[in-house]
Amino acid sequence: MNKIVWKSSLTLVLVALLMVPASFATMRHAATFAAGEASTLAGGSETLLPDGRLLMVGGQDEDGLVKGTLSTRDPLTGAVIVLSASLHFSRAAHTATVLPDGSVLVLGGIGQNGKLVSSAERFDPLSNTVEILTVPSPTPRAFHTATLLTDGRVLFAGGVFANAIPARKPLNSGIRVEAIPRSSPMA
Repeated sequence: MNKIVWKSSLTLVLVALLMVPASFATMRHAATFAAGEASTLAGGSETLLPDGRLLMVGGQDEDGLVKGTLSTRDPLTGAVIVLSASLHFSRAAHTATVLPDGSVLVLGGIGQNGKLVSSAERFDPLSNTVEILTVPSPTPRAFHTATLLTDGRVLFAGGVFANAIPARKPLNSGIRVEAIPRSSPMA
């Protein structure tokens, strides 16, 4: 039996990505886009909103520019709508996590200047607005994961810190973001 020795966690991630079934890998880019239409950019994220649309956040375009754009895609029709709202800080290799109130927490990533983005932002799909959050942000990182915990906090783990140093330990505490006051629940 051959023994596999992993040189880094990045190797493990790359192997895991290679093991993803082809149908899943192509599903992300299944829709075709005409010239001028938005698609998921390299390092961008796609997050399923409570109403069934996919929110596409940021990423890097073919010219290497990091974007702060927001778009939605209807997964049934492939129709894409570029939203008028955009992030305050362009970013790629970030996370976008749906919170219990239906808003989306965007954290981390690499900015246009090539440095890690330290500010957290929240997108509200009902009002189509983005706000910069004043909650304490965890250590800036990119290529990380974000998991919504049952108590409403978001746990950030893994990824890389500045100078591509691997983040080997999850944060001891997550961020808790207060719900957006609403007169009616999310649709």
